[in-house]
Amino acid sequence: MAPERIRCAGGGRRSLIRHNPRLPALLESLVEPLTRGDPESPLCWTCKSTRTLADELTGRRHAISHEKVAQLLRQMNYSLQSNRLLITADGGGSNGCRVRLWKWELQRLADQTGLEIAVCHFPPGTSKWNKVEHRLFSFISSNWRGEPLRDYETVVGLIACTTTVKGLKVNYRLDRRRYQPGRKITPEQMASIHLKPERFHGEWNYVIYRADKL
Repeated sequence: MAPERIRCAGGGRRSLIRHNPRLPALLESLVEPLTRGDPESPLCWTCKSTRTLADELTGRRHAISHEKVAQLLRQMNYSLQSNRLLITADGGGSNGCRVRLWKWELQRLADQTGLEIAVCHFPPGTSKWNKVEHRLFSFISSNWRGEPLRDYETVVGLIACTTTVKGLKVNYRLDRRRYQPGRKITPEQMASIHLKPERFHGEWNYVIYRADKL
């Protein structure tokens, strides 16, 4: 052994992949269901954090740090940053799939943020599948049951104190801005919206791109 070395060549701890060659495949199996991105692009991104992925792998008896997860994802051409925002919305109401103003304001948001906004509307009659309905609104309704809702302060106070045994906490803010009623979006304005329908029920699923994207 050379005098400047402290161990023989090939000594030291083996790499994690060499010790556990199944690790990349296991990691990809966790990432794949939540992967987004352009199918023609070699780079995809995941909305799961490296800490969440590390915890899931460790729970399956594959101990790994979140730093190593990030390194493996980069080697597998994944990114943890995205330029796409995913929104799920009801099929009707102010954010319904046929509401022009809804799509116009999403176009403004896309232009301001530079994001691609993917929208998935719940089909008619299925809005109760919305997780917000089950995890938030139902508990708020139970909390203020029988209470006279006399003013905004009462409503906001009852919303703010809504909790569950599983630790639900509600962040609230009273919006005092005034909005113009009866706004109409002209056909010319609708034509300027950069909306691309998806192949499956494009009336419910679509992407709105910023103005300089298309």
